Parts: sequence; structure tokens; C-alpha cells
Amino acid sequence: MGSTVFNSFLKYTLSLCPIKWNLVLLIFICFFSVSHSQAALKQSGDLAPRGAPDGLITLADYLILKQSLTNTLTPALSDDEAFIADIAPFNASDSELNVADLLVLKRAVLGEIVLPMIEVSTAIPTSPVPAGDISGTLENVTLTADTTYTVVSDVTISADTVMNIEPGAIVKFDSNTKLIVNGALNAQGTTIDPIHFTSTKTSPKANDWTGIEITNSTSEAVFKHVVIEYASKGLNVTNSSIDISDSEIHQNAYGLYLKDSSGTISNNHIHDNGTRGIYLTNSSPTISGNT
Repeated sequence: MGSTVFNSFLKYTLSLCPIKWNLVLLIFICFFSVSHSQAALKQSGDLAPRGAPDGLITLADYLILKQSLTNTLTPALSDDEAFIADIAPFNASDSELNVADLLVLKRAVLGEIVLPMIEVSTAIPTSPVPAGDISGTLENVTLTADTTYTVVSDVTISADTVMNIEPGAIVKFDSNTKLIVNGALNAQGTTIDPIHFTSTKTSPKANDWTGIEITNSTSEAVFKHVVIEYASKGLNVTNSSIDISDSEIHQNAYGLYLKDSSGTISNNHIHDNGTRGIYLTNSSPTISGNT
């Protein structure tokens, strides 16, 4: 009974901001340039309570964002909060806060959509890497959109640093090479422009390259709309955690290989991997919606 009353109250309260409010809110739109210096997964859209967000999307989060857009919030959103609040377009944030973010948050509060976890470290200042061969240790870099890179010897992301990979990037691996993640890896493509991790060979097959290794307990890795193919172990995760969703993992010896690890594996297409699609040893990730 209490839940029914609350839901009725919630829908009534949100209805007080109909479309006509958009014209008013647009007058007060604020644009934010967002930055962050930590590598952490956080719930997008989660603003409340101020200073100690609870990981939930509720009416309180909606009201904070509404007040921010109408310049009635004191104190104003910090850069960190603005980054968390940038949720529009849905699953493709644009680094601006406006009424579109408010409307997406309204849908999330009503339970119509589920907002994703986001890798806060994406806002760490990084340097673009030019197309071509890459190897060795890389720190705070971005592999840019629609660019092809070739890993000619092992690449390592140092602890406490980040590598961002933009939509459409293609990362090819020579034989027996791998990507080692000791810091943070943020690889988020799109449905139209996924990120590819693949072989350099003209007739590729499983075991062409070693894979992506995440073996540091402080490492963080987020994969969304990526393709991982032709490796020995597409993702080799030990004593760590991963978040991979909406991706395709195929034609590897092992698709996902987890030992003493956790994380989320959701809505992926995992197929035609020679030994196992998902192999778990003493691991307890959340697995859902995969085919």
C-alpha cells in the first residue's frame, strides 16, 4: 500500500513539470565543461544526498537537477556533480547540462529506463595518440575515434592512469601481444561505431594475439559496444573487476576468463569461442541478458 501511494505521489509531482516548463528552463540553461581526477565507477544521474550520493535514482536527484537548471540551487553543482548529471542524449552524453538531461532523469525516476554506471576517469585530461604502431607503457592517453592502431609489442596502462578509447577506434594486435591494464581503461563505443580489438592477420583465427589482461586489484575497466575477437583470452581478469555490456566477443579460445574476480557481464553476444565463452574460477560477476 505504501509503495502504491508513493508511486502515485511521485508521478503527480513529476507531472508538475510538463513540456511547457521546457520553454522556461531553456532560458536558464547552463553549460558545463566537466573534469574529474579520479578513476571510479559511479551511478550516472545520482546527485542526492548532496555530498554523499546514495547510488539510487529518486525524486531527490530530479529536484536537484531541476534547481540547478533554474539557477536556484545553492551551492551550485560542482564539476563532479555536473559530470554525473550529464545523461543526455541517453547513453551518449554530450558534455552539456540542459533540459534534455532533466527529461532523461525524469524517465529514470519513473522506472522507464535504467541509467548506466559511468567511468568517472574519462574526464582525466589525456593526450591523443596518433594513428599507427603503439607499444610500451602509456599514461593518460586517448585512442581517437575512427583511427586504427597496431600493437606491435605489449602495451601497458600504468597504475593510477587512464586510457580512453573512442567510438570507431580499431586496435589490432600482432602475434603474442596483449594489452595490460594496471590503471583504468574506458572503452565505450556506440551501436553504429563499436570499438574493435582484433588481429592483424589477413586470415585471422583464435589465438592470434594474447588478449586484454586486467590483473591488478586497483584496476578498473569499462567496455561498452566493443568487439573482441581472435585472441587466446579475449578478457583475462584476475583479482579484479570488469564491466562489459552490449558487446560482441567471438572467435577467441576463451571469450571471458575470470579468476578471483567480479563485475558485470550484461547484454553481450558471446559466440563461437573455441573453448569457453565465459570461464569462471572462484569468481562471482553479475551475468545477465547475454546470448
